[in-house]
Amino acid sequence: MKLIKSGFYIAFIFLCFTVLGIVDHLQKQDDCECNTGWKPENLKLISQVGIVLGGINLLIPLNKTLYSIPLVSGIFSILVLGVIVMYLFTMVRYFRNLRQQEKCRKTCTIKGGNEGFINMVSTTSTVNILLVAFVIGIGMLYL
Repeated sequence: MKLIKSGFYIAFIFLCFTVLGIVDHLQKQDDCECNTGWKPENLKLISQVGIVLGGINLLIPLNKTLYSIPLVSGIFSILVLGVIVMYLFTMVRYFRNLRQQEKCRKTCTIKGGNEGFINMVSTTSTVNILLVAFVIGIGMLYL
């Protein structure tokens, strides 16, 4: 079980680092017309928080501890799932904008390795987003 938990949190941290790297790379481009606004700022903030919380949960079971407190567990569960759903929806919408809006395609350059990730995320359906959010939420609360 400890191996599954470690693998889950390492994958989660890697996802957050990947998204943070993409957004950071786009925000450093002066010509990019899609590097400002609430989507990249929220993605950056939630990625940074996710990296910290993922690292903490690798060392101590913070989420599991909070989830075991009776009064806090319900609020904590809803909050975790809400943040994950918001993160995934924001990621998909922002990456779709990078792919579909003419101003983004012409002015923003994406590193070669991130191109496939952005294309995969931008074509994800709503049902798949909810499934992934549910799996991540379950993993964060029970592992």
